[in-house]
Amino acid sequence: MIHKYTWEQNTRKLKSIIDYNTVKQKSKFQIHDVRVQRGINCGSDHYVVRDKVYLPIRGRTSNTDKHDVNYEKFTYLKYTLDSFQHESTQYLYKRRLDEKLTAKEEFGLSEIYGNIIQNLHETAKEVLGEKHKRQSRKMWWTEEIEGLVAKKKNYIRNR
Repeated sequence: MIHKYTWEQNTRKLKSIIDYNTVKQKSKFQIHDVRVQRGINCGSDHYVVRDKVYLPIRGRTSNTDKHDVNYEKFTYLKYTLDSFQHESTQYLYKRRLDEKLTAKEEFGLSEIYGNIIQNLHETAKEVLGEKHKRQSRKMWWTEEIEGLVAKKKNYIRNR
């Protein structure tokens, strides 16, 4: 229940759901999970409302059958930010980013924006390094089992 209330007044023990995220009913966005983030302090007695949004893959037009529509998650690159607390790392990051941004000059607005984003990611990857996900593959999970699972999923899709 604590992830449902968006406003709370502790002195009078009042709780309410008064903050919402709205989406058009016929939108291609698919809202899969909505939660209230209680740990984030935004200077108010309201809590932050967070939702997970999925978009259909481009080129798909049918929205009638769930098996027919494929969804992709927004993916974000994650970097190891622990080393960024050191002044030497901050200095190195600023210097390399400055060198990259002043080296290239593009003409169109979209090229400038793309250049800035690309340089930010390249510099962060060079200086900070990417955060790697732990892969916990079970000992009993073999390629044979993986093939059988793929065969079963394919059979269910084609029914």
